[in-house]
Amino acid sequence: MFLLLKDPAQFVFSDAVDVLKLGQQVEREAALGTFGSATTEVLKGFQRASELEDSGEVDEWTAYSMNAVLLRWVFTYNPFQRFDLASARQQEALSAKEKAARF
Repeated sequence: MFLLLKDPAQFVFSDAVDVLKLGQQVEREAALGTFGSATTEVLKGFQRASELEDSGEVDEWTAYSMNAVLLRWVFTYNPFQRFDLASARQQEALSAKEKAARF
């Protein structure tokens, strides 16, 4: 869910909801492995934006819609390529340190 929060256009919240605070709560819940009240609220916001029943439960249509958004995100931003580039840079830096340590 916290990945989807990076694109606020995917959600419809009431004006009273503090989206930043909600995002922090979702990240805490994810770290704990829980599906708490913040995750439920975010899920409902996603369901409203996707014109689904805002039940707060991941049903078949909600899962399909979430997967579609995530696939679009992956194809648009290609996060795996960025990870590979970062990993390659880390390997190069490590190799440079090892070479310097030899001398």
